[in-house]
Amino acid sequence: PSTLTVSKDSIPGNCPGTYGIVIRYIARDTCGHADTCDQRVRVVDTTDPIIACGDTLIYECAPPTGLPDPTATDNCDPNPIVKYLDISIELTDCVNAYFVNTYWEARDACGNADTCVRTIMVIDTTPPVVTCPPDTTLSCTDDFPIPGGIKGVVTGQTLKCAKGDECRWPFGVPTAKDNCDDSLILYGRFGRI
Repeated sequence: PSTLTVSKDSIPGNCPGTYGIVIRYIARDTCGHADTCDQRVRVVDTTDPIIACGDTLIYECAPPTGLPDPTATDNCDPNPIVKYLDISIELTDCVNAYFVNTYWEARDACGNADTCVRTIMVIDTTPPVVTCPPDTTLSCTDDFPIPGGIKGVVTGQTLKCAKGDECRWPFGVPTAKDNCDDSLILYGRFGRI
């Protein structure tokens, strides 16, 4: 009867998880005749890693420092390399509200790559807090601290006082604080009660 002998040799690949196999088949008959053939099998990695940037991150006023890098997994490489590529910033009309997009790449040892975009949304949803000076009572005979006196003030008139200006508000100076914005502008509006 004929016999079939199988042997194999393994050849390392050029990146982790890849290799080649040479399988040699030898057939012999009872008369001593033989024939051989080789089969080559290549195990390759053509699958991109999967990088996850996650959902949009939302922060009030400013993002924290030291955010972790996105994570990546790969079918063959246990440690694909994650690296930062670029950044773009989209401004809005509000000084303390903007979008930050960071671009990331994961690459495995065989050169397969995947990218993702992490979006950070910075918002300002908290209004400033203003503290009024104490109520003031003036007599009709008192000197009114605004030129023209009470009769010279138009109801609805606005006086503006920017931070850093010398504020000459005649009835005491209100204060204002904001969780995000340090450049507040105080407005005073005259009205009759």
